[in-house]
Amino acid sequence: MRITSQKQLDDYYNVLIIKLGIEGFVDVTDPGRTRTPAQNNALHLWCRWVADELNANDISTAKFFKPGFELPFTEHIVKENMWKPIQEALFGSDSTKVLTTSEVSQVYDVLNRKLSEHGVFISWPERSE
Repeated sequence: MRITSQKQLDDYYNVLIIKLGIEGFVDVTDPGRTRTPAQNNALHLWCRWVADELNANDISTAKFFKPGFELPFTEHIVKENMWKPIQEALFGSDSTKVLTTSEVSQVYDVLNRKLSEHGVFISWPERSE
């Protein structure tokens, strides 16, 4: 839930007070800071760079997926078929919108290790790129 106004905050506070009175407790979790718009842009740029590098090195999708699945890599294929399965395995979610900044780094590290087995290393984009 994202609270964007004082009224929403007040309403949510009132709900918590009622819940506390009824149940005697309130569970609140801080999911951590979610990825920033700049980090999201960097994720998409990195996926595009990975796809370009894999294609430039004649590494086919069949080496990552299953025989007979021959397509050139695209940003979308990298994100959906490489990034998201790792994210799902690590954090139980396939939405990049819910990742914390730390989780983005963890997924990148795992995928980058796998790419290095194929001689590919793409560093994370810098802010200026």
